[in-house]
Formats: sequence, structure tokens, C-alpha cells
Amino acid sequence: MRHLSSALTVVMLGAMLTISWWIAKADQPKSDSAAANPVQNESVDVRLARAHVKLAKMDLRRAQEANERIQNLYSAEYLEMLKLHIAIDEAELEQCLKGEDDDLHKACVRSAEASLTVAEANLRRTRAFYQLMPTTGSDLAAERAGLVAELAKLNLERANGLTNLESVLTHLHWQIDELRHQVLELQMKAAQ
Repeated sequence: MRHLSSALTVVMLGAMLTISWWIAKADQPKSDSAAANPVQNESVDVRLARAHVKLAKMDLRRAQEANERIQNLYSAEYLEMLKLHIAIDEAELEQCLKGEDDDLHKACVRSAEASLTVAEANLRRTRAFYQLMPTTGSDLAAERAGLVAELAKLNLERANGLTNLESVLTHLHWQIDELRHQVLELQMKAAQ
């Protein structure tokens, strides 16, 4: 349960960082001035995206090192979630470097894809657990995991449907709605 809660936290933080990055980019005036230092020459967006990648990689390295000290402290699924987080951050960095304008839509789709990956992995783990230990619980946990996966699929379908930045407010509303659901999910996990 602790690893599932950690995975949901990673996804939620990724979504919040994506929104904050996009809002910062929207408020950032375009600058044509070139600095002598290549890092300073990069836009704030690129530097922010690089920092996200660096932090995500550090989180993975920290978890791997902890697993070397204490075997299986972090599950393979949690490590995969960290790798997924790195891939999302690297894709956002690539987008920043290309200067693409439709970054919010692509970020929303990547976030929805990551949520679906987490939900499907949780569904597989839950089903496997109850197949190995059928007397340990009811089918409600597996049914719930299935519903969460179905919600994630619908969320991805919704993300794919919001093309070409139909409305910034629609995207932000959608992301806030998703964050609200993820916070509720974390609160329920913490209460268990």
C-alpha cells in the first residue's frame, strides 16, 4: 500500500509540476537577449524542465540505492513509476527545446497515459494477489482497481479529445479535477 501511495504521489506531483510549468511559461515574456553562459541563454522553461528531469533521475537513483542497502524496500512497480516519471519529464524537456506551442495538450495526454499505466499495473497486482491469496479479502478490491483503471482509460480518452488547446481553462479545469481525485485517493490510502 505504501508503494501505491508513493506512486500516486509521483503522478500527482508530476501533474502539479506540469501545470505550474505551463502557467509559468504562459506568464513568461519572450526574450531575444543572449547571455554569454549557455545555461543562462536557455529559457526559464528549458531550465525548469532540465531541473525536473534531474530531480526525477535523482529520485530513481535514491530508490535504487536504498534497494541495494535493504532488498525490495521499493517495489519493482514503484521503480517503474519513477522511470515513467523520468520519461514524461524528458519528453517535456524535448518539447521545450523544440519550442512547441501545444505543450499543455501533450503534457495532459502524457499525464493521462501515466495514470493509466499506474492503474493497469495496480489492477494486475491486485488480481495476482487475490489469485494467490483468495481468502485474504473480497473481490471488492479487485473490482475497485478495475474501476480505477477504467476511469484512467476514460481520462486518457478525454485528454486525447481536447486537441489544439481548445481552451486553456478547459485543460486547467480538467487537471484540477484530476488532482482532486488523486488527493482523495491518497487520503483514502493514508486512512487505511
